[in-house]
Amino acid sequence: MSAKAINRPTQASRTGGIAGLLFSMICLAMALLVWLPGQATDPAPTAASDVNAPETADASLTRVADSAAPLTARPLFHITRRPPAEAQPVAAPKIVLSLAGIVNDDDVDIAVLRLSNGPRLYRRREGERLGKWTVQSISEGTVIVVTDEGETQKMNLGAADR
Repeated sequence: MSAKAINRPTQASRTGGIAGLLFSMICLAMALLVWLPGQATDPAPTAASDVNAPETADASLTRVADSAAPLTARPLFHITRRPPAEAQPVAAPKIVLSLAGIVNDDDVDIAVLRLSNGPRLYRRREGERLGKWTVQSISEGTVIVVTDEGETQKMNLGAADR
Protein backbone atom coordinates (compact mmCIF):
# COMPACT_ATOMS: atom_id res chain seq x y z
CA MET A 1 0.00 0.00 0.00
CA SER A 2 1.14 3.42 -0.79
CA ALA A 3 0.92 6.44 1.49
CA LYS A 4 -1.50 8.16 -0.89
CA ALA A 5 -4.08 5.39 -0.64
CA ILE A 6 -4.18 5.53 3.16
CA ASN A 7 -4.76 9.28 3.45
CA ARG A 8 -7.35 9.53 0.70
CA PRO A 9 -11.02 9.57 1.90
CA THR A 10 -13.47 7.42 0.04
CA GLN A 11 -16.51 8.68 -1.80
CA ALA A 12 -18.88 7.06 0.75
CA SER A 13 -17.26 8.76 3.74
CA ARG A 14 -17.49 12.16 2.01
CA THR A 15 -21.23 11.77 1.33
CA GLY A 16 -21.83 10.56 4.87
CA GLY A 17 -20.01 13.59 6.26
CA ILE A 18 -21.96 15.99 4.06
CA ALA A 19 -25.27 14.31 4.93
CA GLY A 20 -24.44 14.51 8.64
CA LEU A 21 -23.50 18.17 8.32
CA LEU A 22 -26.72 18.90 6.40
CA PHE A 23 -28.80 17.03 9.00
CA SER A 24 -27.11 19.00 11.82
CA MET A 25 -27.84 22.30 10.08
CA ILE A 26 -31.52 21.40 9.62
CA CYS A 27 -31.82 20.43 13.30
CA LEU A 28 -30.14 23.68 14.34
CA ALA A 29 -32.48 25.75 12.16
CA MET A 30 -35.54 24.00 13.59
CA ALA A 31 -34.27 24.54 17.13
CA LEU A 32 -33.78 28.24 16.43
CA LEU A 33 -37.31 28.53 15.05
CA VAL A 34 -38.71 27.02 18.21
CA TRP A 35 -36.43 28.97 20.52
CA LEU A 36 -36.68 32.44 18.97
CA PRO A 37 -39.78 34.41 19.93
CA GLY A 38 -42.21 34.64 17.09
CA GLN A 39 -44.92 37.11 16.38
CA ALA A 40 -47.97 36.61 18.52
CA THR A 41 -50.86 35.44 16.47
CA ASP A 42 -54.44 35.90 17.48
CA PRO A 43 -56.57 32.78 17.75
CA ALA A 44 -59.03 32.09 14.99
CA PRO A 45 -61.88 34.60 15.10
CA THR A 46 -65.15 33.38 16.48
CA ALA A 47 -68.56 34.15 15.10
CA ALA A 48 -69.14 36.83 17.75
CA SER A 49 -65.88 38.61 16.95
CA ASP A 50 -66.69 38.60 13.23
CA VAL A 51 -69.78 40.69 13.93
CA ASN A 52 -67.91 43.27 15.98
CA ALA A 53 -65.10 45.40 14.71
CA PRO A 54 -61.63 44.10 15.58
CA GLU A 55 -60.22 45.38 18.86
CA THR A 56 -58.05 48.42 18.42
CA ALA A 57 -54.83 49.17 20.25
CA ASP A 58 -56.62 51.86 22.28
CA ALA A 59 -59.22 49.37 23.51
CA SER A 60 -56.46 46.95 24.48
CA LEU A 61 -54.65 49.66 26.44
CA THR A 62 -57.88 50.67 28.14
CA ARG A 63 -58.46 47.09 29.24
CA VAL A 64 -54.91 46.91 30.65
CA ALA A 65 -55.37 50.24 32.45
CA ASP A 66 -58.66 49.07 33.96
CA SER A 67 -57.04 45.91 35.29
CA ALA A 68 -54.20 47.96 36.80
CA ALA A 69 -56.55 50.35 38.63
CA PRO A 70 -56.31 48.50 41.99
CA LEU A 71 -52.52 48.65 41.77
CA THR A 72 -52.47 52.37 41.17
CA ALA A 73 -55.01 52.97 43.94
CA ARG A 74 -52.66 51.27 46.44
CA PRO A 75 -49.11 51.63 45.14
CA LEU A 76 -46.67 49.07 46.43
CA PHE A 77 -43.92 51.49 47.45
CA HIS A 78 -45.59 54.51 49.02
CA ILE A 79 -44.97 56.28 52.29
CA THR A 80 -48.56 55.82 53.46
CA ARG A 81 -48.68 52.09 52.75
CA ARG A 82 -48.48 50.05 55.95
CA PRO A 83 -48.92 46.35 56.68
CA PRO A 84 -52.23 45.38 58.25
CA ALA A 85 -52.31 45.90 61.99
CA GLU A 86 -51.62 42.78 64.00
CA ALA A 87 -54.51 41.46 66.04
CA GLN A 88 -54.18 42.19 69.73
CA PRO A 89 -53.65 39.05 71.77
CA VAL A 90 -56.71 37.99 73.68
CA ALA A 91 -56.13 37.95 77.40
CA ALA A 92 -56.21 34.49 78.91
CA PRO A 93 -59.21 33.87 81.13
CA LYS A 94 -58.55 34.62 84.77
CA ILE A 95 -57.82 31.45 86.73
CA VAL A 96 -59.73 31.27 89.98
CA LEU A 97 -58.72 29.19 92.99
CA SER A 98 -61.48 27.42 94.93
CA LEU A 99 -61.54 25.33 98.10
CA ALA A 100 -62.74 21.76 97.55
CA GLY A 101 -62.08 20.45 101.05
CA ILE A 102 -59.93 20.38 104.18
CA VAL A 103 -58.23 17.26 105.52
CA ASN A 104 -57.40 17.17 109.26
CA ASP A 105 -54.83 14.46 109.96
CA ASP A 106 -53.50 14.42 113.55
CA ASP A 107 -51.64 17.72 113.79
CA VAL A 108 -51.43 18.45 110.02
CA ASP A 109 -54.12 20.35 108.12
CA ILE A 110 -54.23 20.00 104.33
CA ALA A 111 -56.26 22.23 101.99
CA VAL A 112 -57.72 20.50 98.93
CA LEU A 113 -57.79 23.15 96.19
CA ARG A 114 -59.00 23.31 92.59
CA LEU A 115 -58.06 25.70 89.80
CA SER A 116 -60.87 26.91 87.53
CA ASN A 117 -59.04 25.78 84.38
CA GLY A 118 -59.30 22.05 85.12
CA PRO A 119 -60.81 19.29 87.26
CA ARG A 120 -57.58 18.29 89.04
CA LEU A 121 -57.43 18.58 92.83
CA TYR A 122 -54.28 19.83 94.59
CA ARG A 123 -53.32 19.18 98.22
CA ARG A 124 -51.33 21.94 99.92
CA ARG A 125 -50.17 22.58 103.51
CA GLU A 126 -49.58 25.96 105.14
CA GLY A 127 -46.72 27.78 103.42
CA GLU A 128 -46.91 25.72 100.21
CA ARG A 129 -47.58 27.29 96.81
CA LEU A 130 -50.03 26.56 94.02
CA GLY A 131 -49.41 28.73 90.98
CA LYS A 132 -49.41 32.35 92.11
CA TRP A 133 -51.05 31.52 95.47
CA THR A 134 -49.41 30.64 98.78
CA VAL A 135 -51.48 28.96 101.51
CA GLN A 136 -51.18 31.29 104.50
CA SER A 137 -53.39 29.50 107.02
CA ILE A 138 -55.76 26.55 107.30
CA SER A 139 -58.38 26.52 110.03
CA GLU A 140 -61.61 24.62 110.53
CA GLY A 141 -63.69 25.33 107.42
CA THR A 142 -61.53 28.25 106.18
CA VAL A 143 -58.37 28.60 104.11
CA ILE A 144 -56.57 31.91 103.55
CA VAL A 145 -54.27 32.28 100.56
CA VAL A 146 -52.07 35.19 99.47
CA THR A 147 -51.21 35.96 95.83
CA ASP A 148 -47.81 37.05 94.56
CA GLU A 149 -49.22 40.59 94.28
CA GLY A 150 -50.09 40.55 97.99
CA GLU A 151 -53.87 40.11 97.67
CA THR A 152 -55.44 38.01 100.43
CA GLN A 153 -58.28 35.64 99.59
CA LYS A 154 -60.35 33.91 102.26
CA MET A 155 -62.16 30.76 101.13
CA ASN A 156 -64.84 29.07 103.22
CA LEU A 157 -65.66 25.40 102.89
CA GLY A 158 -69.09 24.87 101.33
CA ALA A 159 -69.28 28.42 99.90
CA ALA A 160 -70.50 28.60 96.31
CA ASP A 161 -67.88 29.37 93.65
CA ARG A 162 -68.04 32.93 92.46
